[in-house]
Amino acid sequence: MTDRYNTSHLIEDQYEPGSDGKVLQNLLGITSPEEMEIAETADLWLVQEILIGEVSSEQSFTVAPDNTDGPSGRFADS
Repeated sequence: MTDRYNTSHLIEDQYEPGSDGKVLQNLLGITSPEEMEIAETADLWLVQEILIGEVSSEQSFTVAPDNTDGPSGRFADS
């Protein structure tokens, strides 16, 4: 089956050379899906640690009312 649309010119469809089309183009030159998963997980942990350090017990949060109007104005099952 062929793709319905040609997206090869879009950045979202650019793959790292040598990755066999499995890893999106990246600044680190990672070609292995396993290595990319490790790098992404490590960066996620780093960002979480940084953000946790920015939240104090003196901060408070408010929750906005629940938006029960879905994208079409109502839930599909109503």
